[in-house]
Amino acid sequence: WWKGDRWGLLDGARTDCAKASEMLRVDMNRYSTLLNGDAATAGGVTSEQVRDPETVDALKSASDVVEPKLVSCTATDEAGLDLATDGIKRNSKWYGKHTKSLNAAIRSVNDSKAAKSLADAKTMLKGSVDQAKSLLASSQGGVADNATREALSTAIDQAGQSYAAKDVRDPQDYRDAKDRLDEVMKAVDDSMARK
Repeated sequence: WWKGDRWGLLDGARTDCAKASEMLRVDMNRYSTLLNGDAATAGGVTSEQVRDPETVDALKSASDVVEPKLVSCTATDEAGLDLATDGIKRNSKWYGKHTKSLNAAIRSVNDSKAAKSLADAKTMLKGSVDQAKSLLASSQGGVADNATREALSTAIDQAGQSYAAKDVRDPQDYRDAKDRLDEVMKAVDDSMARK
């Protein structure tokens, strides 16, 4: 009877260890998919491409951690299996924690890159607005068709509104405003050339 009960406990310990191993496999796969996927992509971003270069270093640190040693259910006695199960659960926790911190580091790099793109596009729009204002002043009386200058004046106002808008999230909005303004400036230049 006693020996049979020991076998029952041993089987239970084996089952627990196998279950923990299965969970660990899922956690490891999730981590390595993230590491070789989104983290590798974000890892290609340079510190010149982001607003906050520290995000790039933080991602590198988060990606370069040493993974824990693999623990397996090879023990033949209950105590050994319990020990292995504990080790496996600790590893699962490690993978869970590092998947979380790696995700956060990736998000920081991506957000910082987006912020820089937005800021750069806004700066370029500002440059075009300044250029357009000086063109408007210098083209007075120097165009073949004054409607081009009126269009430029309107385009400057519209670009100024785009520049001043508080809720811009997409750098393309600034780029589009700049392109429209550049187009109208070209029409004024052409009109000056015709005159």
